[in-house]
Amino acid sequence: MMHALKNARSTTLTRLAALLVAVAGLGLAGCDDHAADPKMQIGANPVLPALQQYLMPPMRIAKVVGWGKR
Repeated sequence: MMHALKNARSTTLTRLAALLVAVAGLGLAGCDDHAADPKMQIGANPVLPALQQYLMPPMRIAKVVGWGKR
């Protein structure tokens, strides 16, 4: 009985972790620095972004700052 309960709990945690990773991935996929007019992106000849040949795209990380005196 306890073994079945332990397996059910680990399955639930695994599913929850997978769901959280999927939601975070979708949130990051929606990030874009260069927002464009949606009308220019639809049609027979959409405006495409310039080609960039990167194995991994450059990432910008915010500077670390302190909390201040308070």
